[in-house]
Amino acid sequence: MAFLAIAARQVKAETKASPQTDTITITPSSAVAAGSTLVLIGGATDAGTGQTVLLNSVSDTSANTWGSPTNVRLSSSYNPNAFLAIAENVAAGTPTLTATFNRNTSNSVTWALFEVEKVLSSSGADKTVTGTSTASTGTVSTSATGALTQTDNLVILCASAYTVTWNNPAGYTVAINNSHQATKVGTWIGYKNVTATDSLTGTVTFDATAVQASAIMVVLKAATGSALQYKFQLNSAAFTSADTGITGYVWRNGNPDEVLAEKYTSLAGDATAGDLIVTGVPSGAALGDTILGSFYNGTDGSRPFVSGAVEEV
Repeated sequence: MAFLAIAARQVKAETKASPQTDTITITPSSAVAAGSTLVLIGGATDAGTGQTVLLNSVSDTSANTWGSPTNVRLSSSYNPNAFLAIAENVAAGTPTLTATFNRNTSNSVTWALFEVEKVLSSSGADKTVTGTSTASTGTVSTSATGALTQTDNLVILCASAYTVTWNNPAGYTVAINNSHQATKVGTWIGYKNVTATDSLTGTVTFDATAVQASAIMVVLKAATGSALQYKFQLNSAAFTSADTGITGYVWRNGNPDEVLAEKYTSLAGDATAGDLIVTGVPSGAALGDTILGSFYNGTDGSRPFVSGAVEEV
């Protein structure tokens, strides 16, 4: 099965320092594309009292449908909250989101708005897991997801805590790393792609121990697409279906001095003279990618670099 190249198309991360009311807004940095998935994720607290601030609902000016938020914190009402809300298959535009919280005093929120492209348009969230840590651990982890439904996914992880400075976990692109301050809740948010079905646990460590912390992680599924292949057009007078034993090097989305080459062996000429078809391309390949190729066998070789195209089978 071929998957599209799921990716964070844009990320808007910011801190709304205390005092904030129970309604707080955020707008993406640029217009979102039709069919994208929006994810609002972050941490919240009442900086005046230390009480938990829960996300009640999200709406936006594009009339997108937002699911019920997920909140996680320790049982005490005086612990930081991590929250998540998702809207799937959204309309094109630049919507202003309004997040409504349960308190209306000295709220502080650190969050990120993700626009994720090439997600399944319905039921795109494969797993959502949460976790908390008690004092003196230095680590907060979600529960394990269990085996993922498919290989190609985007993972978004958030951790929230008091009196904390975060360490960036390996493998993640950091959206925001905000240490706890008098009017700002300590929150870390990051994301990464995964290409296996292995169970995942989201873990963030910190350099303070006298804290309570919360974490939430969502795994978004890449949409499926038709199988992709590379097509190169060589000199039809020299390259025919009789040519076999071809080795090729392909550079995708970059010049040979910028990206590593993909190597292909045992290629052969297509029934159409001049056409060289490469199948079994990486799952990250996508329509619109730029590709350069160089090919040879025991008797012939292509020009040093030949432009090709990614196409659906």
